[in-house]
Amino acid sequence: MSLQDIQGLSPYEMLKNEDGTLTNIHQYYYPIIDRFVPTELFPYADWTYNPVQEIQNRDRTVTQLNIRLQAGLTLKLLKGLTFDSKLQYELFNSWNRQFNNENTYYVRNTVNVATTWDQATNVMTPNLPKGGILSQYRSPRAVVQHPEFRQLQQSICKGP
Repeated sequence: MSLQDIQGLSPYEMLKNEDGTLTNIHQYYYPIIDRFVPTELFPYADWTYNPVQEIQNRDRTVTQLNIRLQAGLTLKLLKGLTFDSKLQYELFNSWNRQFNNENTYYVRNTVNVATTWDQATNVMTPNLPKGGILSQYRSPRAVVQHPEFRQLQQSICKGP
């Protein structure tokens, strides 16, 4: 993508204004919001969204651990008779951590949408506290394979 391509983008495709401030990529129809919703009374008065701001105010970490162990056992039971067995153990762990601070649209919108608005009295009741949202999860998986590799081999040797 060239500079001309970027400069030729429509205003709604731009992430920053000409003065360097972040644009608001509307998630709601603002003429209705401005007219009928007292946004300043919600826990977060800022209802704007910009992908640059989202990326700058979140921390996403994925850690993975993959282990594979293989073992084998070969026994000579008698002359010409052997026993061979194999075992495989696999462990897959994935830890995911996602932290969105209160400057992200994700947090602001989640808290605002969960707020109860009594339209008769214009009183807002927050149902979630202000602040960042942390999501963590781990997905472990262990597999033990004892495939049918067990073999009994018998060799018949003919003497002279």
